[in-house]
Amino acid sequence: MASSNNSRLLIEGGRPLHGTVRVGGSKNGADYVVAACLLTGEECILENVPDIDDVRMMAQILESLGYSKRGDGFLYDPAGRRLNIDLRIPLQNDIHAKTAAPVADYWHQLGVAVEQVGIPIQRATDREYRALYPAFEIVERRNSLQVSEMIRMHGSEVQLAEQRFRGSGTMRYRNAEHDALIERYATTIPMPDRMEALGRLVHHQTENLTHLPIFFGADPTLISNRLINVTARGDAFTQAWNVHEWDVQ
Repeated sequence: MASSNNSRLLIEGGRPLHGTVRVGGSKNGADYVVAACLLTGEECILENVPDIDDVRMMAQILESLGYSKRGDGFLYDPAGRRLNIDLRIPLQNDIHAKTAAPVADYWHQLGVAVEQVGIPIQRATDREYRALYPAFEIVERRNSLQVSEMIRMHGSEVQLAEQRFRGSGTMRYRNAEHDALIERYATTIPMPDRMEALGRLVHHQTENLTHLPIFFGADPTLISNRLINVTARGDAFTQAWNVHEWDVQ
């Protein structure tokens, strides 16, 4: 393996790459999270923030609004209140709690304090409590392009008091352009046109950070090496979808 320049690596030979890489903090994510901290009067902590111009400029904006970092590394407003956010964690799946720890650690490094608040299983179906969160919440969603899944991001699915908090969405984001792109994707039949609509939708979501993806989950399947015709699961079915085709060799 030889490095041709600072922008790329040229791989020579048939040997696989191996090793470890420490992934730095996301610049785009940091900017939005810092701005989101202004929506609460509570204490916030951000950690693992990349030391680049964009982040430093955001820190300067915070300071211009009266926030300053003290010796303990946290940001405080002129009244001496520490910048803080709540991070809600549904407890029915342990991956949520495991994810919350590094997320909170990331924010701490920026200077924003994080209070991790567990959502007990008994409150998981309380629509009003879940919809009126003055905080961030870790949720899971299927990585699916099915219309039934995409429509959950539509503004009509936001759980609002006037509709008794009914809706399939977990976001609070409502935007006419965003809704139009979802509708265009859902109603377009020719594949090239549909993919073009999807590209515009993804661009809007990443530019406006309608939600903040953290990672993609993998579902490994352990099977006997005597079984054949077992395939991967899909986004709406388990590995047993074709059990009638399984056989023993």
